[in-house]
Amino acid sequence: MTQRIFLLAVLVFFGSLMPGLPASAQETLQKPSEMPKPLLAPVVGHRGFSYDFPENTALSSAECAKTGAHGCECDLMVTKDGKVVLFHDGRTNRKVRDAAGEPVFGRIADYDFETLRTFDVGLWKGEQFRGTKITTLDEYLDALKGTDCLPVFELKTCPPDPVVKAVEERGLEKACIFISASRFVRERHPEISTAVLLGKAENVTDADLPNYLENLLTQNLTNVVDIHHSRVTPEIAKELKARGIYIMVWTVNDPARMEALYRMGVDSITTDRPDAALEIYRKIQSEK
Repeated sequence: MTQRIFLLAVLVFFGSLMPGLPASAQETLQKPSEMPKPLLAPVVGHRGFSYDFPENTALSSAECAKTGAHGCECDLMVTKDGKVVLFHDGRTNRKVRDAAGEPVFGRIADYDFETLRTFDVGLWKGEQFRGTKITTLDEYLDALKGTDCLPVFELKTCPPDPVVKAVEERGLEKACIFISASRFVRERHPEISTAVLLGKAENVTDADLPNYLENLLTQNLTNVVDIHHSRVTPEIAKELKARGIYIMVWTVNDPARMEALYRMGVDSITTDRPDAALEIYRKIQSEK
């Protein structure tokens, strides 16, 4: 999620802000406090269980579910021939290797799916993962099937339509979370839980952040924000809660920070270490 700050423009493109709404339509929008409680995943594996396994793979997703995590986040892109696959980076250089173990240069969109399948996306993580192939959307969903771990979708260069279609075909409308393209998804399926994805929102002061988020969520038909954890303080968390806003944060790997955030009232933490987050979450729940 390190590139999320730069992806806000993509979210806007998919209908995040909708500044041209007429006054009559604006008046019908509900504030977060008027919306029903969303589906939440207190512990979300970031790109699966990416601390120990190659990120955005069926293996990482399955291992995330085995920890007992409530959700498994993935990043989605589209190949040259239209196949939806899991991948995060804008370019393949860092995590894709050929048969000789050399980096493959380019973008996911530069390659057709069958060519991508000849490459290795596990070797960069360790020799024990040699032979790991790029994962399709269907394979990701299959890895989570039959578990209590919710699919959590972040659309990179992937349009929402094929992902929504996959959700419809599997009857997952009430068992998944989109953290991008919120308005697009909610206008088609109000029952699907969504969040608005943000970085650090550097241009917004702490004093202005609650109003900013309330307006942004209202426009996106949701009451959940997924924001970089560094923006969340006890004061901000309290104010957002008072406005009916649910808080997801990314990406937190320090156990002390995880505990502090849960105690502030954060509803969901996305982490490379879902096993550690789950232990902390359960500890805090047991104290209640």
